[in-house]
Order: sequence, then C-alpha cells, then structure tokens
Amino acid sequence: MQGEDVLEQRERMEEELFSVQVYPNPSSGLFHIRSDSDIAGVQLFSAAGEKIAIDIRNESDKVWILNGEDLNAGVFFIQLLVGEQKLVKKLIRI
Repeated sequence: MQGEDVLEQRERMEEELFSVQVYPNPSSGLFHIRSDSDIAGVQLFSAAGEKIAIDIRNESDKVWILNGEDLNAGVFFIQLLVGEQKLVKKLIRI
C-alpha cells in the first residue's frame, strides 16, 4: 500500500494471519493484547532493542495486559510468541 512503511505492512499482515490486536495504542497506561490464537509469551523492548522489565500479565491464553504507566513517553516494541511464530508490534506510550 502506498504511504505505508514496511513495518506497518508487516503488522497489518500479521494482524490478518493471527488476529492480534493491541489497544489502545497509543496509550498513557495499560495496553491490552488479544489474539485468536494462544499467546505463549510477551516481552517488551525499547526502540534501541533493549529488553525492558515491566508488568505484563496474562488474563487468559489469548489476552494479556501490559502496564505501561511507568514507561517514559516514546516508541516501544512487544514481541509476542504465538504458536511457532514470533510477532513484533509497535507500542506508543504517550
């Protein structure tokens, strides 16, 4: 699609394949992560690629909540393990 960068195109394709949604995004606090498939794990990374220790809890195999209230404003990435696939989603903390 014209105007989309490669990451946005990849995210859109992953959403279609695995039905993974992250909302609200951007957020000033809690992010909800939902998938039609089981999510085996979630990790948060800074824009520089550093792993960040943060409160991420699973409500069920398909719903996780990431508490971003202690994060500074900026762009972050979450890595999701869905089945055998590792998916990366962009988060924006405002």
